[in-house]
Amino acid sequence: MGTENIKKALALVIKIGTDLAKGLEDKKLTLAEYIGLGIDLLDAPSVVKSWANIKAEIADLDSTEREELLEWIKNEFDIPDDKIEKQIEASLDVLESISKLVDTF
Repeated sequence: MGTENIKKALALVIKIGTDLAKGLEDKKLTLAEYIGLGIDLLDAPSVVKSWANIKAEIADLDSTEREELLEWIKNEFDIPDDKIEKQIEASLDVLESISKLVDTF
């Protein structure tokens, strides 16, 4: 089935998480950091429109595809190696949680 839609969603979650973590290092967000988060959210509508495909890809995800996602994240984002596994698992958990929430409506 592939992972293209998962990648789009993971990119959004990771960008927001990374920017939020950087912004909160000093326990406050500046106007520029708020604007950066707003820019990150510009990708949200396309992710929302792809939600059914994301859910299907998550349900179909196998260990090989998880490894490919791990490599993609390593290459795409500047995340220290010791945190990549936790990042992908946490990001997938976020997507799965959102999926469950959406299903309740």
